[in-house]
Amino acid sequence: MTAASDSLTPRQKWGAFAVTVAVAIATILDLVKVNVTLAPIEHTLGATSSQSQLIVAGYVLAFGILLVPSGRLGDLWNRKAMFIIGLLTFMAASLLCALAWHANVLVAARFVQGFAAGLLMPQVIGLIQNLFQGPERGRAFGIFGASIGLGTAFGPTIGGLLIGALGEDLGWRWTFGMNVPIALIILPFALKLLPNRQRHLKREGRRDLDLVGVVLMAATVLLVMLPFVLTTGTAADDPARWWLLVGALVAGAVFVAWERRYLAAGRDPVIDFGLFRYASYRNGVIITTVWFAVMPPMFLVMTLYTQQGLGHPAVVVGMITIPYAFVSAAVAAWSGRHTFTHAAALVLAGALIYVVALVGMIAVGLWAAPEATPWLFAGVLAIG
Repeated sequence: MTAASDSLTPRQKWGAFAVTVAVAIATILDLVKVNVTLAPIEHTLGATSSQSQLIVAGYVLAFGILLVPSGRLGDLWNRKAMFIIGLLTFMAASLLCALAWHANVLVAARFVQGFAAGLLMPQVIGLIQNLFQGPERGRAFGIFGASIGLGTAFGPTIGGLLIGALGEDLGWRWTFGMNVPIALIILPFALKLLPNRQRHLKREGRRDLDLVGVVLMAATVLLVMLPFVLTTGTAADDPARWWLLVGALVAGAVFVAWERRYLAAGRDPVIDFGLFRYASYRNGVIITTVWFAVMPPMFLVMTLYTQQGLGHPAVVVGMITIPYAFVSAAVAAWSGRHTFTHAAALVLAGALIYVVALVGMIAVGLWAAPEATPWLFAGVLAIG
């Protein structure tokens, strides 16, 4: 048992768990509910297609960049303090999103919001690991996975309902602004229920943040992303933007070399590339990368296609993911109880089902009648 869980009653542990899950859901909601707001944002703020892409991608980029260093900071310092800082930053950035008077202000606020989410999520995972051990940890992560599934699926629904009820301008603003009262409700519970200290597993060598590695990784990802963000599909697109990919290759090579040198010096790099020698780790990274490279973009493309391409209202588009929410939550809760005994089989079955669902989504997009498309998408998503 960890020091955090030794002194807590079951009621206190599950109370702290509820706080962490609530915040995790809020960060995931902001990853997906933004999809249905893009058309209203373009109409009311005059956002360009590149700005719309940055509103989505900026959050994800900042989120991903900060995961490793903020997790390291939580280990070195205090997860509860990091959690509170992240929550306050997330609330402030959400307020700025809601009040944005220009598309560039919204883009900047989304970057800050993503940084806040990147501060929060490692603390959520670390706190859950400290609170629970053994089979109880498996149950906790099963509930966590189910909650994330619900948040992922209901995010567009919430955004669509707000836009449908409040109109385009107020609707998209409250899609972000709703985080402010949620954070204010969670904050006192976080201060009261989260454990102040935790015992960390010790390992040889110095633990540090590898800030150079973080910057190089961020530069690599940004240089890969920018040419696609700057692509609008019009004659005004500058072909020179693709040269940024050459810069990405250079930055990536420098990043790998730096990380290997950093590890050889006995320090903790952002990524230990030696871990890729282990098949279980390598395969896990590949599966996770493929899933995140395909699933979130699929939701975004589906939303834009049904909302802007076919002209369905935001509230209808948002409801497409409701069946997915219930099925994914139920399956995540069930699989969490069997992770320790059937992990490989569960991953394989999930991957196969996902491929079938992906083919179904493509078929619906190509051949379904426009009026039936949202409902067919909903049915296919319930499978995958």
